[in-house]
Parts: sequence; structure tokens; C-alpha cells
Amino acid sequence: MIRTFVLTFLLFILLFFLASYQNNEQRLDFLNQRIEELQEIKRGYEAKVAWHENQAQRLQFVEDQLLTAQRHASIAQTYQTAANKVQEQIDRLEREKKQIILQESS
Repeated sequence: MIRTFVLTFLLFILLFFLASYQNNEQRLDFLNQRIEELQEIKRGYEAKVAWHENQAQRLQFVEDQLLTAQRHASIAQTYQTAANKVQEQIDRLEREKKQIILQESS
């Protein structure tokens, strides 16, 4: 009777750790996928920043285009702010990923 209980208890513990490991693997896969998506979004924002900054620099010396140049500079700043926010999300997900990996190695 005690032997059956101990074997059942050990089996339960083994299944618990196996399920936990699988959940961690699934979570890591999800985090990796989300990080890749966010990096792609960030690259898009950075490309827009570069384009608008280029336009602003090019137009600032063209007669009657100073307002347009300022508008491009403002748009570039808006996209840079968005890229920075996306990077913050990436950093948060990277920290979560690192924490899961550290828990697994413990």
C-alpha cells in the first residue's frame, strides 16, 4: 500500500515537472516569435525615421520648403518614439525569456 502510494506520488511529481517543462518550452517559442515580430515592426519604424530625416535634411535648404522640412522632422521624431516603445517591449520579453531559461537551469 505504501509502495503504491510512493510510486503514484513520484509519478505525479514527474508528470508535474514534465508539464512545467513543456509549458516553458511553449512559452519560450511564443516569446521568440513575438520578439521577431516586434523586431520587424521596429525595423519598419526605423526605416520611416531614416526616410523622414533624409527628407527633412534635404528640404531645409530648399526655398519655401522649411515648413515641410520641419513637418518631416516631426514625423521622424514620432516614428523614433514608436520604435523606442517597441524596443522597450522587446527588452521586457527578452528579460522574461531569460528568467524562464534561468528557472529551467535551476
